[in-house]
Amino acid sequence: RGQAAILPVPNRCGLEVFPEDSAMGGGKPLRSSGRWILCSAAVVLALTLEGCVSSSAVVYDDEPLVKPTTSRTAFRAYDLPPGYFEVEPQPKTTPATTTTETHSPSRGYATSAQPSTTTDLIRRVPLVSTTSKAVLVGTFEPISSTVQEEVSSTIDAAESARSTTTTSTTTTTTRATTETTKSTTRTTTGTTTRAPQAQTTPSAGSHVPDWARGNLSSFRNCYLAAPLKADLGCALLEESRGADFGLNEFGQETTAKAKCLDRVRVLGGNTFVFEVGHCQVWRCSSRVSLRASAAPPAGAGVEVGSPADDGGDTVSFLSFHGTYLQVERVLKVVVANSKTDGPDSRFQILPNADGTVAMFAPGSGYVSAQPSCALIADRPEVGGWEKFLMIQNEDGTVSFKTAHGLYVSARSGGAVLASSGAIQAWEKFQVVRHNLRNATREESNTSTTTTTTTTTTTLQLGDEVNPNASVYSDLCEFQEGNGGRGGMDRRAPIFVKLWEWNYNDIARECKEYLGPNGFDAVQVSPVAEHKRGAQWWTKYQPISFGLSTRSGTAEEFRSMVADCRAAGVQVVVDLILNHIATPCDAARRPSDDDVDVAPCKGWNGSTYGNRRISGARGWDAAHPEFFHHKPGNPLRGLCGVGAPTYLCGSPVTTDCSCCKCDLHGLPDWNTELAEVAEIHHRHVKELHDIGVTMLRVDAALYEDVGDVSRTLNRFPWDYVYMEWWGEYPVGLHDKYIGQYRDVALTWKISDTLASEKNLSKFASGIFDLGQGVFGVPDEKAIYPISYHDKRTDTAVQEVASYKNGLEYQQQQKFLMAWPKMTRILIWGGYGYSNIEEGPPGCDNGQDVCNPEPVFGASGTMACMGTPAVSPMPEEEAQKRGWVCEHRWTGVAGLVAFRRACRGLPVSAPLALVASADDEAAGAGVLGAEGRAAFRLGEECLVALVKGTNEKWPQGYGHLGDWPLRGLASGLPAGRYCDVASLSQKLAEGATSCPREVVIGSDGVVLSGSALEGDLLAIYTGALLVDPPMPSRRLRSSSR
Repeated sequence: RGQAAILPVPNRCGLEVFPEDSAMGGGKPLRSSGRWILCSAAVVLALTLEGCVSSSAVVYDDEPLVKPTTSRTAFRAYDLPPGYFEVEPQPKTTPATTTTETHSPSRGYATSAQPSTTTDLIRRVPLVSTTSKAVLVGTFEPISSTVQEEVSSTIDAAESARSTTTTSTTTTTTRATTETTKSTTRTTTGTTTRAPQAQTTPSAGSHVPDWARGNLSSFRNCYLAAPLKADLGCALLEESRGADFGLNEFGQETTAKAKCLDRVRVLGGNTFVFEVGHCQVWRCSSRVSLRASAAPPAGAGVEVGSPADDGGDTVSFLSFHGTYLQVERVLKVVVANSKTDGPDSRFQILPNADGTVAMFAPGSGYVSAQPSCALIADRPEVGGWEKFLMIQNEDGTVSFKTAHGLYVSARSGGAVLASSGAIQAWEKFQVVRHNLRNATREESNTSTTTTTTTTTTTLQLGDEVNPNASVYSDLCEFQEGNGGRGGMDRRAPIFVKLWEWNYNDIARECKEYLGPNGFDAVQVSPVAEHKRGAQWWTKYQPISFGLSTRSGTAEEFRSMVADCRAAGVQVVVDLILNHIATPCDAARRPSDDDVDVAPCKGWNGSTYGNRRISGARGWDAAHPEFFHHKPGNPLRGLCGVGAPTYLCGSPVTTDCSCCKCDLHGLPDWNTELAEVAEIHHRHVKELHDIGVTMLRVDAALYEDVGDVSRTLNRFPWDYVYMEWWGEYPVGLHDKYIGQYRDVALTWKISDTLASEKNLSKFASGIFDLGQGVFGVPDEKAIYPISYHDKRTDTAVQEVASYKNGLEYQQQQKFLMAWPKMTRILIWGGYGYSNIEEGPPGCDNGQDVCNPEPVFGASGTMACMGTPAVSPMPEEEAQKRGWVCEHRWTGVAGLVAFRRACRGLPVSAPLALVASADDEAAGAGVLGAEGRAAFRLGEECLVALVKGTNEKWPQGYGHLGDWPLRGLASGLPAGRYCDVASLSQKLAEGATSCPREVVIGSDGVVLSGSALEGDLLAIYTGALLVDPPMPSRRLRSSSR
């Protein structure tokens, strides 16, 4: 009949769905009518196939949603990943009542009675889905709410019948999504309350068929504000309080978060809000709904009518400059160049359902914030760009934040742009209300005058944000560039990799430097027990899942995680699930049966052999059958992968063609085995329980996406990224594992700032810098400035390394200052004379070594100072010691700059306003080759000068420092600190700075310079305070 019903049925797969006209009144179940029953962990979808879908609308996924299995079953359950899928019916069979296995990722398999299909019709139906819902593409008449109400009372009875028999057909249904949304939840301490929902009981001895081994969706920290608000597309399914959601034995909340995620999967939700002792399970209809529900502000306090209501209230907005916002009637552009409050400056403010407001200009249209930063009043309806977050300031003014995360700013020249990253004077507006409904008319002989009453208005925010609650969902991406209230606050995640640091030093660095300066996370070297040796790569060859390594003991690791998290710094673990270590020489030699099969010893004493580990925990022991191997010969790998092609018979690696091959001869785990999956699960669970919330997945290209997803995604994560080498993504890895390491951007930065010899390309090359790896967008990438796999024994200009000295320093500063990259990874490592060497204190040839600590006995750091030349002098570059690049001057100061300026639009080139005297003195040589300056939004400025290299002369010599006097910065007047000259973040109320810039009242630079080979960065958050005038005492003299 061309109808479709989408019914939210958590854990009810294999249920019969009846036609609407049967109303459960003796009608027959859907069999050969062309309607089939599809199941996922959260949805039962009944659909009519005949004549309802155009074949031109079908887009196919590589893997069918439902595959034919045997003739006795109807449809099997399948975990629905996002995308379009084929649905194929079963082969033609004899009508009969048969048993169908159904599956929920969180509860396993169950059996239920199911009518067999009696048609051989092959139709392909497009479905758009997430892991917790399916949406039919097309236009359909929904099942009526009356029928939904009539059948809802049968749910419990039907579920009870299903649990007692598998030989008779059971009838059940559920309320529709609209009813779920309307349900209310009552919460009491120590209890769990939710709307009644039937549960499926797993059958004994159930198993997961190979074809049903689907990918498990990841739940990511959305960094959205809580609480969530219902009725904006999100429905609360369950709310629980009690000790089950408290802190674990390590004093961490991570175990409780995993329990909350378990409840999400049981109930078929897609979002949860967690606070210690408190778990809420939600289902949101879309990503847009989730973000709109994140602690939205209430509607504006101004009572106004709709655009069609001519008698509705209107308001005007008075800017800081004393001018009103108004619509230019020809171009429909919003400007602020009139001090008269006339008809063109009147707007209706209309609250939207998600807590934002729309501005309607009578006679023009809705105001839209364009990506170009302009405000245009010509839109006939409200979309994303027509929504503004209206914020009340403490001084009674209001500010507007756009969907692009920027604030509306009224410029002194009359332009109005949505280009500011922070609220300053130009972003504040006084609201003037015009009560036209109560206006009185005074007639005269020559004119009619309208008298209006004018008042200022206040805005009321919605619920207060709960800073202790976090929101996780499979609708979010990892570490998104916007979060907070309504998803409209810009974010700038910045991580540091402390390569081969010991755990005690990392803990101290978190407390004394990383936390106080605002770094988000620290990445540590692999934490599983590894083979012995002094080389760096021994850390990447695990021999057990014990946590005592060259970096410290298991107890020191747990203590480090706790200390870093207490300092506000999360911990990223370099996770190795692809392989174990190659055997030592003793295990490679032929031996008799009575010879020890595990003669090798790991760092903490655990034994291992050829494709065999004894383990350190009992549960982590593995024998050769646990690894991919030749048929009949478990001591030989199935295949190998390595240099120079790193391919396995296929032109690409993203198709998993190498997933069963030994990488560089390292025994490859057979992750399809349940025993291996359990070992990996216990290791990841322990890390998560300890408090590890972020992961780097080593060798991700050589692991099966589904296997990894089922190991990792039983836990919620704040961030996961993969070792990635530039392959074009196929859309699976980022969906089910994590984001991509983009190594190409650092190459481009090195080329542009250092190795490019043509000075005329310096500025243009900078402004062209965008994504690195082709096909990897910014929202799915993390950008390292350096990484351990791409190092050189000596300085090479094209490779970002501390050995390049000042050039590397400028490159890492630029990565922090450039606004187009959302997530970046800074490096803090050690010096080496060849790339095989491990940390200082571990020399090649040693079996066991004692790495030197970063912090000496006196508490001082044994770190290299900030370089002043390029490249670094050879003797210093080859020296064994700690380098600590993340501690070099300017890095800490730029963290706050990045948070304030990331994501702002780039304005370049900047105009030069210089007097004849200035030009004669050579001040502000704007446009000169090898120099570049750009403004970010309305409050940030960056300037840099190309350096010179003593080892590779490039023909232009020294460019010298760049005096910026005369540069039209566009920033407010004041004395600024160049934060790129700071070794720590700028102190509040600071009166001085190593390098300063002074800007006049017209926005033009009066003094300040960008140094050769360096970078300057100022922003409105780095304005210096004038020191108090010294007091003078009057001297009295006696005669």
